[in-house]
Amino acid sequence: MTSATEGDEPMTRALPNRCRPAFPSVRRTIRRALVALPVLLLVGAGGVGAEDNVVELDVPDVELVDQDGHAAHFRSELIGDHYAAITFIFTRCPTICPTLNGIFKRLQREIPDQVGDDTVLLTLSVDPVNDIPERLKQHAERMGAADGWSFLTGELDAVNRLLRSLEVYTPDFWDHAPTVYVVDGQRDVWTRLYGFPSSDRIREVLDGYRHDRATGGEAGS
Repeated sequence: MTSATEGDEPMTRALPNRCRPAFPSVRRTIRRALVALPVLLLVGAGGVGAEDNVVELDVPDVELVDQDGHAAHFRSELIGDHYAAITFIFTRCPTICPTLNGIFKRLQREIPDQVGDDTVLLTLSVDPVNDIPERLKQHAERMGAADGWSFLTGELDAVNRLLRSLEVYTPDFWDHAPTVYVVDGQRDVWTRLYGFPSSDRIREVLDGYRHDRATGGEAGS
């Protein structure tokens, strides 16, 4: 059995649902413990504690900055007509964020011909004050992020406005909950996956979007 690294997709029934450790003084210990967890595949299409539903959202087209310092608007440019998977992390997070990163890393590995073509992966920092592009660049390199996987930050007000519209804002970012959105930008369809959805579940939603575009089907049909 191999040992987990931060970029893997670990499996445990005891995964936390918030970033904040029970005792802040042991954050470093918890981080090291998580890195030592065995790597197991997430069980079932829904992953660990994952629930999903199609939602209607009024998402603003705020300007963000990626890990390379390039500015772009969230809806019209970063998503555009693409399919997108979106999650929320911050680089100092020792608990849920490495798991979310691992899910995206595996997804990138499973659909390399789609990521960077008709599909984008967007990882938005909930701590934009500290997660400046240079820090996100280092983080992206550790994750092995290829073209099509963007790590995003921006002005605090703009990021918080976006987080509120996506119903993932929390006043203390240490308390943010694990959430993944899967989006069809062309048809403006947003599926929210709570918890830790497996890469298989995300691909299932993306495949459903492709089918619906091809057939003119309704979201969730």
